[in-house]
Amino acid sequence: MLQLKVTDQAHNITSFNITVDKITAHFSNQTVTATENDTEGVETNETEEEGTWITLFTGPKTVDLVEVKSIYDILGETELASGTYTQIRVYVSSASVTTENGTSELKIPSGSIKLVRPFTIEPNKTTSLVLDWDADKSVVFSGPNVIFKPVVRIFTEFTGKTKTEADDIKASQALDATAKREMRKIEQNKSEENPTPNAKQIYIRNFIYTSAEIRIPVGTTVIWTNRDSAIHTVTSNSGLFDSGPLGRDESWSYTFTEAGNYYYHCEEHPYNGATVHVY
Repeated sequence: MLQLKVTDQAHNITSFNITVDKITAHFSNQTVTATENDTEGVETNETEEEGTWITLFTGPKTVDLVEVKSIYDILGETELASGTYTQIRVYVSSASVTTENGTSELKIPSGSIKLVRPFTIEPNKTTSLVLDWDADKSVVFSGPNVIFKPVVRIFTEFTGKTKTEADDIKASQALDATAKREMRKIEQNKSEENPTPNAKQIYIRNFIYTSAEIRIPVGTTVIWTNRDSAIHTVTSNSGLFDSGPLGRDESWSYTFTEAGNYYYHCEEHPYNGATVHVY
C-alpha cells in the first residue's frame, strides 16, 4: 500500500491552486540514486525508459498549496506490488496564484514534473510519500506572463508500517490538519473584525518596496512587511522615523499626521528607496 500526501512551505502568497491530473511511478530493477535538489517541470516520455509505469493517482484534483502549509493532507492511496520504484512524475493541467496584487492564471510548461526519489513497497506493508512544494519559488513573473515553474521535493515519511499503523498516523494527521485549519479561520476572522483603520500595506520583496511611490491622506497608517529572508529597514531620509532591522515576515508601521513628501530607504540596501506623498 502507498499513501501519497501533500504539504507546502508558502510565505509570500495567499492562495496557490494547482490541478493534478495524474501521478505515475516507475517500477524497475535498475538502481537509481535519489536527487537532493528541488525539481522543475521537465518534458518527459515514459515509453522511452525500460520498466513499467504504474498510475498512483488519477484526477483531476485541485489543491490549494497555501492551505496545506504545515499540514500533511492525504492526496490518495493505492495498492502497489512489492518492490523498488525509481521515480515519480506529476502531471499538472492548470494553476493559479493569488497575491496582494490579485489573482493570476499561470502558464503551464509542457510535460510532467520528474522526481527521482526511489522508494520501496514491502509485502503487506505501507509506505508514505510526501510531495513537499515550495509555492513561493514555483511562481515566476516574466513580463505579462506568470509562469508555473514547480519547485517540489518528494520524501519518504515512513516505510514498512502495517496498515493499522499507517492508518493511525493518517488519522492523527487529519485531526492535526483540522485543528490548524480551524485556528487559521479564527485568526482570519479576528483580523477581519478588527482591521487596522486607514492603513496602507507595503511589502518588501526581492530587495524592493512593492509600492515605490504612494499617495495617502493625512492620518493614514502605512504598514511595511518584510517578505525577504534578508534583513531590511524602513528609514526616513530626514531621520523622522526608523523601523530598525526587520526579519522575514516582521512588520512595522508609521502614521503620517502631516502633509508633505516623505522619502525613505533601507539602511541595509541604500539603493532601495521609496516615497510617501501625504495630502
